[in-house]
Amino acid sequence: MAAKEKPAGGVPAASGESSKVDEPAIFVRGARGKDSNPVNPTTGKKPEPPKKPEFERSLARLEEVAKKLENANLSLDEAMKLFEEGVQLSRDCQKQLEEAEGRVEILLKMADGKMAAEPFEPEAEEES
Repeated sequence: MAAKEKPAGGVPAASGESSKVDEPAIFVRGARGKDSNPVNPTTGKKPEPPKKPEFERSLARLEEVAKKLENANLSLDEAMKLFEEGVQLSRDCQKQLEEAEGRVEILLKMADGKMAAEPFEPEAEEES
């Protein structure tokens, strides 16, 4: 009685099946459905979705809050909540502007490598 040959995977073929391997199995790593939740394999964290820059989003929300506060039909409680949110948004925007100004000052170096602390002065906007 001859010993059965084992296919490449090391498992004997079932009776009636050929032990010849026609094509190697191909497995696709990372193939995911649209409802999957991808994770960055190097950090183990989910990738952050692209988002609108924080400053612009905060400023837009601050403008919305200001418009709502101009409405005389708000209750005192609603007005106070909006006011508190507006103050926090204003502080956040101010902090981000100060950080950006600091980065601009750092980038303005003199040719010899010495730091020239030149404040960023945007052109004055013309009022319409």
